[in-house]
Amino acid sequence: MKRLAVGIESNLEHQGKRRMGENFEQLPDEVILNVLKYLDIKDLGRCAKTCKRFQNVSHDESLWKKINLSWNKRIPPRFLEQILANGCLYLNLRRARISGSSQGFNLKNINVKLKYLDFGYGSWIKNEERVFEEITASCRFLEKLSLSGQGTLSLKVIENICQNGQTLKVLDLHKCEELHFEEIKCIVTNCKGLVELNLDNYHRWTTVFDERSLCAESINFICENLTESIRKLSLFNQDNITDSHVETLLIRCNKITEFTISSIDITCNVATYISKYLSNTLVKLGLDYMHVNAMRIFSKLNELSMSKLEYVCVPNCPQEYYEDLKVVFPTSKLADKCSHIALSYKDEEETPTFRFWDVHAKQIDLFSIVKPSEEEADD
Repeated sequence: MKRLAVGIESNLEHQGKRRMGENFEQLPDEVILNVLKYLDIKDLGRCAKTCKRFQNVSHDESLWKKINLSWNKRIPPRFLEQILANGCLYLNLRRARISGSSQGFNLKNINVKLKYLDFGYGSWIKNEERVFEEITASCRFLEKLSLSGQGTLSLKVIENICQNGQTLKVLDLHKCEELHFEEIKCIVTNCKGLVELNLDNYHRWTTVFDERSLCAESINFICENLTESIRKLSLFNQDNITDSHVETLLIRCNKITEFTISSIDITCNVATYISKYLSNTLVKLGLDYMHVNAMRIFSKLNELSMSKLEYVCVPNCPQEYYEDLKVVFPTSKLADKCSHIALSYKDEEETPTFRFWDVHAKQIDLFSIVKPSEEEADD
């Protein structure tokens, strides 16, 4: 009797599960879609393999809007193709590693809808640069883009960026080396809607000229032609900037609210120009303490009218000098780091596991983290 009871119970349980499955399949696509929204990407992939209907529902654009694959993941190019084909709008690939064969990777027939793309410090295995170029070439509607730490960017990639000139508002190119005049001219000429721009040079923390600074011709073009819509601008460690450049820039772009600048060639005259043209708009100012005239500029600003100034950023400032700065700016908040203009994160050491820019998206742990030894093997 006991065996009979167990058998009956097992049979009822099996029938119950079968009916539950049948009932679930009878639900409208809209209801199934609402259920799938609670699954992560890995589980969505499993769902897609169960039947054709679930495959179609699991590819709904609403499930792929925000994808965070940041921090050293092994991401196959074909998976990126799938993400973009499914209508991803916000994609975080910060410090990610595109790894694996790009054979068959093709975005030409895909209507890429990306609005935000963070590929800061991202990388790819040797000889697979075309994946990066094709991703940037496929974008037409970007609003925010970070390619920080990418080293040398080709003119082709820069031209791809400029395809988004009508929509691009935020551009982060800090620590991108060897940006030549033609590339700077392309950006400034085509990206007329920019609100935030970061062109910080690689930080060497020296008081001598940094040969990786933008050339004088590029600085001239920026100051004479940068869109007047700009509100936040960072030109840190750009040692070809002079006082006259700053004046030319601020006469035109006089609505700036955040401004970070450092150069071995600027003097305390810069304080006069900042006060004259930005006194009613500037909220946050950043200067590098390592440059000899930084403290003189701060002292001069203290003598002038800066009614809106609330934050003063002084990277590299020794702790003992903070007391002096507090006296100079008693009503302003002090910080020992750069203003994070155009950056997708608040702090260089912050792991972007939950957000990038204003988008909340939990980091997806889908691919294995690349170890240093494995990175060398790939190269």
